[in-house]
Amino acid sequence: MGTCDLCGRESELYRARVEETLLSVCKACSSYGKVMSQPSKPLKAVTRPKKPEPVESVVQNCGELVRMAREKKGMSQKEFSRKINEKESVLHHIETGRFIPPVQLGRKIELALGIRLVTVEKDEGQPEKADRRSDTFTLGDFIKVRR
Repeated sequence: MGTCDLCGRESELYRARVEETLLSVCKACSSYGKVMSQPSKPLKAVTRPKKPEPVESVVQNCGELVRMAREKKGMSQKEFSRKINEKESVLHHIETGRFIPPVQLGRKIELALGIRLVTVEKDEGQPEKADRRSDTFTLGDFIKVRR
Protein backbone atom coordinates (compact mmCIF):
# COMPACT_ATOMS: atom_id res chain seq x y z
CA MET A 1 0.00 0.00 0.00
CA GLY A 2 1.19 3.47 -0.82
CA THR A 3 -0.05 6.88 -1.91
CA CYS A 4 -0.69 7.54 -5.60
CA ASP A 5 1.40 10.41 -7.02
CA LEU A 6 -1.52 11.58 -9.17
CA CYS A 7 -4.69 11.29 -7.09
CA GLY A 8 -3.36 10.69 -3.57
CA ARG A 9 -5.38 7.50 -3.06
CA GLU A 10 -4.01 4.79 -0.76
CA SER A 11 -3.71 1.57 -2.80
CA GLU A 12 -1.27 -0.81 -4.46
CA LEU A 13 1.07 1.19 -6.66
CA TYR A 14 2.25 0.60 -10.21
CA ARG A 15 5.31 2.27 -11.72
CA ALA A 16 4.05 4.02 -14.84
CA ARG A 17 5.46 6.47 -17.35
CA VAL A 18 2.97 9.34 -17.61
CA GLU A 19 3.95 12.03 -20.11
CA GLU A 20 7.65 11.07 -19.96
CA THR A 21 7.69 11.05 -16.14
CA LEU A 22 8.07 7.90 -14.06
CA LEU A 23 5.44 7.92 -11.27
CA SER A 24 3.98 5.59 -8.64
CA VAL A 25 0.28 5.46 -9.45
CA CYS A 26 -2.83 3.47 -8.44
CA LYS A 27 -4.60 1.08 -10.82
CA ALA A 28 -7.11 3.77 -11.89
CA CYS A 29 -4.40 6.33 -12.69
CA SER A 30 -2.19 3.78 -14.47
CA SER A 31 -4.46 4.13 -17.52
CA TYR A 32 -3.05 7.66 -18.08
CA GLY A 33 0.35 6.25 -19.00
CA LYS A 34 2.34 3.15 -19.81
CA VAL A 35 2.73 0.70 -16.92
CA MET A 36 6.40 -0.14 -16.39
CA SER A 37 6.09 -2.57 -13.45
CA GLN A 38 3.41 -4.34 -11.44
CA PRO A 39 2.73 -3.59 -7.78
CA SER A 40 5.26 -4.82 -5.31
CA LYS A 41 5.22 -4.82 -1.55
CA PRO A 42 6.48 -1.43 -0.43
CA LEU A 43 8.84 -1.07 2.48
CA LYS A 44 7.15 -0.19 5.72
CA ALA A 45 7.90 3.30 6.87
CA VAL A 46 9.59 3.40 10.23
CA THR A 47 8.45 6.28 12.36
CA ARG A 48 10.61 7.19 15.27
CA PRO A 49 9.42 9.45 18.04
CA LYS A 50 10.91 12.90 17.79
CA LYS A 51 13.40 13.79 20.44
CA PRO A 52 12.54 16.98 22.28
CA GLU A 53 14.57 19.81 20.85
CA PRO A 54 15.85 22.55 23.14
CA VAL A 55 14.16 25.92 22.62
CA GLU A 56 16.06 29.07 23.42
CA SER A 57 14.27 32.21 24.57
CA VAL A 58 15.17 35.51 26.15
CA VAL A 59 14.03 36.08 29.74
CA GLN A 60 11.08 38.44 30.26
CA ASN A 61 12.85 40.92 32.56
CA CYS A 62 15.84 41.27 30.20
CA GLY A 63 15.48 45.06 29.97
CA GLU A 64 15.97 45.54 33.68
CA LEU A 65 18.90 43.10 33.75
CA VAL A 66 20.61 44.87 30.81
CA ARG A 67 20.15 48.32 32.34
CA MET A 68 21.50 47.26 35.76
CA ALA A 69 24.53 45.47 34.25
CA ARG A 70 25.28 48.37 31.89
CA GLU A 71 25.12 50.92 34.72
CA LYS A 72 27.27 48.65 36.92
CA LYS A 73 29.97 48.76 34.21
CA GLY A 74 29.62 52.56 34.09
CA MET A 75 28.58 52.82 30.43
CA SER A 76 25.96 55.09 28.92
CA GLN A 77 23.41 53.73 26.44
CA LYS A 78 25.33 55.41 23.62
CA GLU A 79 28.66 53.82 24.61
CA PHE A 80 27.15 50.39 25.09
CA SER A 81 25.22 50.52 21.80
CA ARG A 82 28.46 51.31 19.97
CA LYS A 83 30.22 48.45 21.75
CA ILE A 84 27.65 45.89 20.61
CA ASN A 85 27.18 47.58 17.22
CA GLU A 86 23.43 48.20 17.61
CA LYS A 87 21.33 51.35 17.38
CA GLU A 88 20.92 53.31 20.57
CA SER A 89 17.14 53.32 20.07
CA VAL A 90 17.09 49.49 20.02
CA LEU A 91 18.95 49.40 23.32
CA HIS A 92 16.59 52.01 24.78
CA HIS A 93 13.53 49.96 23.75
CA ILE A 94 15.06 46.83 25.29
CA GLU A 95 15.82 48.57 28.57
CA THR A 96 12.35 50.12 28.84
CA GLY A 97 10.71 46.73 28.18
CA ARG A 98 9.04 47.70 24.91
CA PHE A 99 11.15 45.23 22.93
CA ILE A 100 12.34 41.75 23.81
CA PRO A 101 15.44 41.09 21.73
CA PRO A 102 15.79 38.01 19.52
CA VAL A 103 18.03 35.22 20.81
CA GLN A 104 20.95 36.27 18.60
CA LEU A 105 20.96 39.82 20.00
CA GLY A 106 20.46 38.44 23.51
CA ARG A 107 23.62 36.34 23.08
CA LYS A 108 25.54 39.42 21.91
CA ILE A 109 24.43 41.42 24.96
CA GLU A 110 25.26 38.47 27.24
CA LEU A 111 28.84 38.40 25.97
CA ALA A 112 29.30 42.15 26.31
CA LEU A 113 27.89 42.42 29.85
CA GLY A 114 28.69 38.98 31.28
CA ILE A 115 25.08 38.23 32.27
CA ARG A 116 22.57 35.45 31.41
CA LEU A 117 19.63 36.52 29.22
CA VAL A 118 18.95 33.41 27.14
CA THR A 119 17.34 30.37 28.73
CA VAL A 120 17.09 26.89 27.22
CA GLU A 121 13.84 24.95 27.58
CA LYS A 122 13.06 21.48 26.30
CA ASP A 123 10.30 21.41 23.71
CA GLU A 124 7.76 18.60 23.94
CA GLY A 125 7.80 16.79 20.58
CA GLN A 126 4.60 16.98 18.56
CA PRO A 127 3.43 13.65 17.16
CA GLU A 128 3.58 13.30 13.39
CA LYS A 129 0.35 13.60 11.43
CA ALA A 130 -0.88 10.23 10.31
CA ASP A 131 -2.98 11.63 7.45
CA ARG A 132 -0.58 12.39 4.62
CA ARG A 133 -3.24 13.94 2.38
CA SER A 134 -3.85 16.87 4.70
CA ASP A 135 -0.36 18.37 4.46
CA THR A 136 0.98 17.38 1.04
CA PHE A 137 -0.02 17.92 -2.55
CA THR A 138 -0.04 15.39 -5.35
CA LEU A 139 0.30 16.04 -9.06
CA GLY A 140 -3.43 15.35 -9.37
CA ASP A 141 -4.15 18.43 -7.26
CA PHE A 142 -2.69 20.63 -10.01
CA ILE A 143 -3.79 19.06 -13.28
CA LYS A 144 -7.06 18.89 -15.16
CA VAL A 145 -7.91 15.54 -16.75
CA ARG A 146 -9.47 15.78 -20.22
CA ARG A 147 -11.82 12.98 -21.16
